[in-house]
Amino acid sequence: MNELVVFVLIYPLLFAVALQNRVGKENPYKVGITGIIMGILALVLLNNTLGKGEVIAYPVGGWGYLKGIVIAVDQLSLLLGGLIHFIGLITLLFSSKQFILKPHIFVSLVLLCIMGLNGMVLTADLFNLFVFLELASLVSYALVGYNKEAEGLEGAFKYVLMSFGGSMLVLWATALVYGISGSLNIVGAAEAVRQAPHFLQITIIVMYVSGFSVKAGLFPAHAWKADAYTAAPAPVGALLSGASSKVAIYALFRVLSVLFGWSMLSDMNLGVILATLGLGSIFIGHMLAFGQSRLKRLLTYSSIAHIGYIIIGLSVFNMLGTVGALFHMVNHGLLKAGLFYFAAVATENDEIGSLKGLFRRSPGLAISFVAMALGMAGVPPLNGFLSKWLIVMGAMEAGFYIHAAVIVIAGLMALFYYVPLVQIIFTPSDEKQVLVLERSQMCVIKTVVAISVVLFFIGNWVYPVFQEVASNLIYPDGYIDAILNLN
Repeated sequence: MNELVVFVLIYPLLFAVALQNRVGKENPYKVGITGIIMGILALVLLNNTLGKGEVIAYPVGGWGYLKGIVIAVDQLSLLLGGLIHFIGLITLLFSSKQFILKPHIFVSLVLLCIMGLNGMVLTADLFNLFVFLELASLVSYALVGYNKEAEGLEGAFKYVLMSFGGSMLVLWATALVYGISGSLNIVGAAEAVRQAPHFLQITIIVMYVSGFSVKAGLFPAHAWKADAYTAAPAPVGALLSGASSKVAIYALFRVLSVLFGWSMLSDMNLGVILATLGLGSIFIGHMLAFGQSRLKRLLTYSSIAHIGYIIIGLSVFNMLGTVGALFHMVNHGLLKAGLFYFAAVATENDEIGSLKGLFRRSPGLAISFVAMALGMAGVPPLNGFLSKWLIVMGAMEAGFYIHAAVIVIAGLMALFYYVPLVQIIFTPSDEKQVLVLERSQMCVIKTVVAISVVLFFIGNWVYPVFQEVASNLIYPDGYIDAILNLN
């Protein structure tokens, strides 16, 4: 059963290669969707083999953790893996009805992006983490500029420049860890890193935080994000915003929690520093969202703010905040993906003004937007309310009262730029032609809305599940022991 872990890693590559032959070119979306469904089934089987708090550690090639690469699976990595696969699946389902040049290449790139993101959440090797990070990044550059339009190429170029700096910081931090410990395994390096001189510890933390912040688009390393996501095809924006940025945050906190432990990080006041950066993201994101004339740009700035919510939830170093942050990763991933899909079918050239009269032309699509927008703002009965509420409670429990207050106020700020969009949608226009969507596209958007509502009403059931997942991050002892037992 452990070999399923390897399958989850390599199946995107196998299907991407298959897409380049004659059969794959004729049915690229079917091939890609089939591959992702197989990956989801593998994750389900892995989840069924995991008991409470258990970790599957698989030494690639049979080598121990000191000499070889280890792939480790716990409920936290399965949660992120599930999010990656679900966003990837609905992205391909939605894209299958969009006009995209050379779809077999597009689907291959999406699969390779999924492979990179899967590797980041499954590997326990720091250099391997960097390799998968770069794979996901390189494919993302190609996806952003896929249409070969001037705006897309400019957005991809800015993405490359900023992301290159982030990659180098992650690589240098990894090299420093190896120089101190002689090991690239996160667990194998932890003891030496915890005993290293204080200034070296600070240097490692600063480089990892800075590097992964660029990848996630956290303030103040957020400048590339608006141009890249706005210029990218809408399904690409959904994939990157819904999954890619979340995996960068996962990687940061997974590495730091194992290398240093929450107690040492708290003593260094890292939580306060990261939570302050989170506040910056919330403020900048929401403020820049005001007055935008293009919908995808508005959604991107909103995403920058929501990265801030997640960072604050993880930075308070308690169960409530961590559960809220992980739940918000899922909620934001779903809702923001749905909003990007909406932007693809409801606007002309991404102009907000073209939404006028949408309710008359497509009532179901208009109502779906209202539901997703309210979910983003944290209005019940949508799932965004629950995760924000948990983050607020976690922040107050940790004494971060200002951060908690800002999160509440920020929800009102979001309403101030979403409500005008709703007004435009319900304003009558001279355009009377009914907007007809492909069934699969409307199905994807309605599915996102339905899941968001359901997650709100089953919150009492969801909380203990996420609590169990969060314990893997807060108490990494099981993760560490599973890898140590390989030798």
